[in-house]
Amino acid sequence: PTPAIFEYLQTWNSVSPSSALASGGSAISISGAGFGVSSPGYACLFSSGDIVLSTESRPESSDLITCSVPNWGSIYSAQSVRVSLRLKGVQVPQGFVGLREISLVESWS
Repeated sequence: PTPAIFEYLQTWNSVSPSSALASGGSAISISGAGFGVSSPGYACLFSSGDIVLSTESRPESSDLITCSVPNWGSIYSAQSVRVSLRLKGVQVPQGFVGLREISLVESWS
């Protein structure tokens, strides 16, 4: 018999928490599956329209990546931003469920 060949794809499902400080430095967690724990080159992207800021990250496990929020507030106003994940410049697909945006706030009130 011919051995079966399959490819394990990585995907991400959700982001938490749902808000962070626009001044940056807060950590967000991206949960998913298939992350290469020893793979460098992951980047978390934070975007609104044509504006995109990113931070580099490494998976903590095959199902969790923690990213630092960039200092969005030093350049742009606090707002909701879309979160996405890339590995070496290639978009990591997102599953069909889960939070895709976070609110960047001026301060915790």
